[in-house]
Amino acid sequence: MGGEVDSGQGQGAEGASAAAPSTAAELYDVLALHLAAHDKPAFVRTAVEAVSSGAVGIAQLYREVLTPLLVQAGSAWQRGRLTVWEEHMASAMVRSVVEIVYLGALKARASGVPKGSPLARFSARTQMATRPDATGRRLPMSDDVSLRPAQARAG
Repeated sequence: MGGEVDSGQGQGAEGASAAAPSTAAELYDVLALHLAAHDKPAFVRTAVEAVSSGAVGIAQLYREVLTPLLVQAGSAWQRGRLTVWEEHMASAMVRSVVEIVYLGALKARASGVPKGSPLARFSARTQMATRPDATGRRLPMSDDVSLRPAQARAG
């Protein structure tokens, strides 16, 4: 899925917003470009729009897009291809997406949006991507969400 997250020198994300990503693989590629260009607003907007449009579910966003982006950023930093601040920026961008997606789903559920509306579908997908903790609160990810790369989980 996608290439390595790099420092973005000589690259831009201009072409990344031409068509909305319709799969997790496409979303990964577009977000990697925004990350390389240090374009947090475009990164966050693209990820949130992909979830709210139904192109990807929240669990899929976590497993197939955001986690691999963070793994790639960490690897690139370890090899000296990213600076510390770029790796921290990658983490901050991902955190912003997680916070917005989770809070948006909570607000949609709490407001009693009409069934069949995009927000209701967004909320339903969020409900499936959460699990209750010991107090009954919904946590944003299921137990099977791992921080290991997909290749390591498959083996």
